[in-house]
Amino acid sequence: MFRLMATVVLSMVVFLASNLAIGSSSVLDSGKTSAEIAEEILRGARKRYVSDQQKNLKALNDVVMYSTSWCGYCRQARRYFKSKDIKFVERDIERSRLAKVAYDRLGGNGVPLIVVGKNKMSGFSVRQFDRLYRLLE
Repeated sequence: MFRLMATVVLSMVVFLASNLAIGSSSVLDSGKTSAEIAEEILRGARKRYVSDQQKNLKALNDVVMYSTSWCGYCRQARRYFKSKDIKFVERDIERSRLAKVAYDRLGGNGVPLIVVGKNKMSGFSVRQFDRLYRLLE
């Protein structure tokens, strides 16, 4: 996906840079070719993209809920997270073998098992979750 985005951006930059009227921009006075200018722009875009992805991954990895589809407390936690715009990853331990293995390694013996940063909680309580979630800030 990044390659497609980069190709589109590069094409647009090359097109725009090659179509600028001479003297109408300091970019043309720099002595750089349109390809060099496009590469500089792409380098900056790549850095921003990687930074944004790292921030998103960190936010998603802050809250992980091991759940099942039928669990009422899982449903309650899911609704609460969405109502508070809390980003989380949900891993169904009945549908994913990898989720079940991770759940077992964490010592899970009931759902939901919610991991908040380095802390974990069994079941769901708004008060307990909020207390753990505040530790992330």
